[in-house]
Amino acid sequence: MADAAQPEKVNRIRVFLRVRPPIKNEENWFRSGEYRPILKEDNDDFDKKVVIARSNKSYLFDKVFRTDSTQKQVFKDAALPTLENVFSGYCGAVLAYGQTGTGKTHTMQGYADELGTEERGIIPRAADYIFARAAKQSDMNFEISMSFVQIYLDKLQDLFRPDAPEVNINPETERVELPGIEVRRVSSPEEFLKLYFWGEKHRVTRATNMNDKSSRGHAAVVLNVKMTPKDNDGSQATLVGKLVLVDLAGYERFTQTGATGLAAEEAKKINASLLALGSVVNALADQAEAKGRGQHHIPYRNAKLTRLLKDCLGGTSVTAIILTIGPCDKYNQETTGTLYFGFRAMAVKVDARTRSVFDPAAYTANLKGKLSSALDRIRSMVGWWSRSNPADYKKYCGKYGEPQVGANLADDEEAVIMEAMSRSANTARAQSATTD
Repeated sequence: MADAAQPEKVNRIRVFLRVRPPIKNEENWFRSGEYRPILKEDNDDFDKKVVIARSNKSYLFDKVFRTDSTQKQVFKDAALPTLENVFSGYCGAVLAYGQTGTGKTHTMQGYADELGTEERGIIPRAADYIFARAAKQSDMNFEISMSFVQIYLDKLQDLFRPDAPEVNINPETERVELPGIEVRRVSSPEEFLKLYFWGEKHRVTRATNMNDKSSRGHAAVVLNVKMTPKDNDGSQATLVGKLVLVDLAGYERFTQTGATGLAAEEAKKINASLLALGSVVNALADQAEAKGRGQHHIPYRNAKLTRLLKDCLGGTSVTAIILTIGPCDKYNQETTGTLYFGFRAMAVKVDARTRSVFDPAAYTANLKGKLSSALDRIRSMVGWWSRSNPADYKKYCGKYGEPQVGANLADDEEAVIMEAMSRSANTARAQSATTD
């Protein structure tokens, strides 16, 4: 497990860039001179800045993961701060965005179906971290649940119930809700991964000229982490953290992927939804740059993807976006588009909010229990009074009537009884002292 990081104070979306190592075709192109590396290697801020070789245009991000970066580095720097904020009751999101074939699924999933391997991606590492982190926090009871959805041909599908009708989205609540979605409680990273890879089998993938296993739809794993203080008398709220891990399908050009028929229709829907996502990010960036001047329409309703990600993008979530690009200038247009998307996303301001749930029924039940115990003590004391000083007790009853101790005991009646009992006790002590 990575070292715990303190929740980071941020006021915008954090954006990272990961550069995929060259594949065999690209290495051959570089050697022959047919194509060249898209990035300049000599810039003054190598860890955060990239420069496009053709245009000399530079882009600055929170961190750049070069071709030699490891899965562990990406998780620790890009995802871990978001996970820690989830344990403080925030909504957190990690999204991988980029052209098809640039390593989004490798970054998020890692193609490792078991724990402990170095090539596992953010999703299995997040599962490992969450349960290890929860086990260390002994003052809380944790309830962790997950759901898994896919947007395919602009229809939202439940990957835990692949034959179920299309899932509806309720984006009008504080956090986006999916009524009727299958939610599974999980108690270990092994159980999480078993469910995750079962759902993964129902994702639609196919081979293209760009990718042997191209995702044909966007996928999102949603985890809810409920944290209730132990020995809670009902007066303490339950924190509810939410984590959304998103593997976006990649933008495609038909001339490069060779998509035809159904694959072409899939690509059209993917490209349209990514265009809608770009429009939302641009609108949010414009809104942030206007600093409250004027009204800005945010077009969340233009696609299922943007409706699903409304709370991840709309300013109330701690969000990290990991851009993925290839190293070859053959894809200059796609790479430049990815970098510009990240540049605009960095301008989106956030005002992340925690979510806490107060249970008034539990609190009321606790107060009733305390009241019942108090009444039992008063009855016991009244009984002791009647036995230890019957004359004084009889005098009190003659003046005020028999004490009626119950749930409807008035405040002033309780005070009168306690005052009389105190006087009686003082009288008894004085009589005892005289006798001695």
